[in-house]
Amino acid sequence: MGRWVKPEVYPLIGAMTFVTGMCVFQLTRNVLLNPAVRIDKSHRKTAVLENQEEGEKYAEHGFPAFDGSQCVRSIATDLFNLVNNSLPFNKYVFLTTHNAFAIDDGLPRLTFTNQEDNVTQQLNVPAINTLREIESFLSSNPSEIVTIILEDYVETPNGLTKVFTDAGLMKYWFPLSKMPKKGQDWPLVKEMVTNNQRLIVFTSKESKENSEGIAYQWNYMVENQYGDGGMKAGECFNRAESSALNDTSKALVLINYFRSVPIKPLACVQNSGDLGDMIQTCYATAGNRWANFVAVDYYKRSEGGGAFKATDTSSGELLCGCNDVHSCATVRPVLLHNDNLFKVNGTDSSN
Repeated sequence: MGRWVKPEVYPLIGAMTFVTGMCVFQLTRNVLLNPAVRIDKSHRKTAVLENQEEGEKYAEHGFPAFDGSQCVRSIATDLFNLVNNSLPFNKYVFLTTHNAFAIDDGLPRLTFTNQEDNVTQQLNVPAINTLREIESFLSSNPSEIVTIILEDYVETPNGLTKVFTDAGLMKYWFPLSKMPKKGQDWPLVKEMVTNNQRLIVFTSKESKENSEGIAYQWNYMVENQYGDGGMKAGECFNRAESSALNDTSKALVLINYFRSVPIKPLACVQNSGDLGDMIQTCYATAGNRWANFVAVDYYKRSEGGGAFKATDTSSGELLCGCNDVHSCATVRPVLLHNDNLFKVNGTDSSN
């Protein structure tokens, strides 16, 4: 023992004591104060709690995370109430939850998880259960619109139509005949609501447009590369199935910004300034067109504002030429991607 009690060893002992103390402090702080840490099993079974205020207090505490980052859960702007719903559908920007069904809820899944909130929470499981949840949402929210963009693996003839019919969703179906194919404006949102044609569905299978009357996604929108390949700073290019982003014969623009393998802790950073920069880059690549759909993982997580701030900025630019939709002052959309479920006040998409 005596050989360690020497003056030259004191700095090492001091450093080790400091690091150990900081680790104990941070662990204790997370267990006792972090709203995202839930020890009780009953709490862990639920989706992430709606704790915006508590999360901000934690992030802005005098002792933030030691890596210098902050992570809070933000909330959406109620766009339809703020601006109104009197414009064509393609004149609004909707936050999109990538792989909306892949929820981190503690249940075993055959894929990575991409979201924390259940589908109802994303809009405000076997496919039929998810679709029934959407039907319940549409029934309870008669002014909302849901867009579903499906990564379609259904091979049974008319199988997709059957599952939508069984879920009671056909009464909300937006007809193929009203979808513009040459870049024209879509119908007004308020007309879609009045006619109760509030469910827009796209499929990744081209043949189903003729066989089942379900819109083939890339006849109506352009989409950038998804995954790691679509996250390179200063670059924005179309995924293989999509035409070029500046193809104005497609009225809708979908921008993906999420990793090939979702990593929840990194979502706070990627959903912040990096996302806003990519939206700007893609705006120029898409022929000076703002994205209508912005697809992300863990959509509420950011360093502050996050994906909601990014869509508020794009909405402001699209609606009134300002960098914040609140300045327009006059469709709270949120989308779900099945790969993306989008909600316009609900919608879904894919890759």
